[in-house]
Amino acid sequence: MAQRVIIPRMGQTMTEGLIAKWYVGDGDDVNEGDDVYELEYDKSTYTVQAKKPGVIKLLFEEGATVPLGDAVAVILEGGEAFDESFVKGAHSVANAARGAEANDEPEAPEEEQPEDAAPQAAGSVLATPFVRSRARKMGIDIRALARPGERVTIKDIENYGKTGAVTGAEKGAVRHECDECSKCEPAQPARISPLARKMAKERNIDISEIKPRDGIRVTAEDVEAFEGQKPAPARKKRREPMRGMRKSIADNMSKSYFTYPTVTLTTDADMSSLQELRDRLNEELAQSGIKLTVTDMLVKAVAKALVDHEIVNTSLEEGEIVYHEQVNVGVAVALEKGLIVPVVKNADKLKLPEIANETKRLVDLAKTGKIGLSDMSGGTFTITNLGTMGIDAFNPIINPPESAILGVGRTVKKPVVVDDGIFIQPRAVLSFTHDHRVIDGAPGAYFLQSVVRYIENPELLLSD
Repeated sequence: MAQRVIIPRMGQTMTEGLIAKWYVGDGDDVNEGDDVYELEYDKSTYTVQAKKPGVIKLLFEEGATVPLGDAVAVILEGGEAFDESFVKGAHSVANAARGAEANDEPEAPEEEQPEDAAPQAAGSVLATPFVRSRARKMGIDIRALARPGERVTIKDIENYGKTGAVTGAEKGAVRHECDECSKCEPAQPARISPLARKMAKERNIDISEIKPRDGIRVTAEDVEAFEGQKPAPARKKRREPMRGMRKSIADNMSKSYFTYPTVTLTTDADMSSLQELRDRLNEELAQSGIKLTVTDMLVKAVAKALVDHEIVNTSLEEGEIVYHEQVNVGVAVALEKGLIVPVVKNADKLKLPEIANETKRLVDLAKTGKIGLSDMSGGTFTITNLGTMGIDAFNPIINPPESAILGVGRTVKKPVVVDDGIFIQPRAVLSFTHDHRVIDGAPGAYFLQSVVRYIENPELLLSD
């Protein structure tokens, strides 16, 4: 039975999704669990995987925006031909609402496929269409298994494949002995692994130019080897439409920049005590597999400062200042396609190891494109740390509908005068941008001073 691959629902307000990237090509063989395409919605991405094995038929190009619940591809099995009726399914809306692929009915295991169906004969070979299809995929000449009056079964195919006695070393092998013999199968194009196809597309390589080393299937290693021999392509002027995540970021930043009358306050903080506490705690937490970062500790410092200065933990909605019940700190994460902000919920109530676990979980999901809308919503304040990229200071832009954001620069050793003496300290610049409609300069300065106090006295972060 054909399997529809659809645009699943990833959020309550979602009405459509963008096909950011295909991981497979039209006509490729896919297995259950293989990555099929990257779905982009709002400021997040999600990798959709195949629910069953088969041959995939793509219905849209990369970059297409497709309504929620519509099919973007169809997985065909058992040699069945594509039919337009596969694109339409009665289950699409219901399954999309629960984030599932349409037509997701349970299937019998392959071993339970109807081998007892009426056999089809081709010469002296008796086998079902499913068995013939499996033999073709494994590169096995089914005639080698023929027994007079007996049917070739799945077990015959699998046992024969385990011995290595196949006409091709992999599925998709070129199976022919000559160009004229009518008994031989004609030469077929080399097969391409999904990963190889993805790598070639990302590196602007014409995969048809690559010859597989084994003469059968183009692999990732073949792409790597080909790229090493290929001259660098000439640069060309190109245009790329702003869409998906990039468009969402542009809309949010434009709204913030042109709507919010902002003020940015800057100061610097001595990071030595914070770094020392981090190193000490990491030694204690080493056996548990938890590793604290400076950003984790800044999340806690900011959360405690937000509790002390509740005017900063607000949003302006329809002329009213909304004081949020929760302290939810977003942490900006840079991805190839843009910036997203996963949110650490109730950060003021979490201990440092819990914050470390949560930020690691969120960042891992973000970088693998599997983060959900719930992990990026509900933020009341954002931290953006460009210190790891060598940036000293910058003016961050508020993430709507929040009222403020903290930018963190790199930690640099500097000479500092203390009691008429000059000392070297690791210091970092903090840039606090706030919406002046809600937060005046003085409350903003008090908040920033509070953040510095927690950084320079990090033992305060250990108390609830």
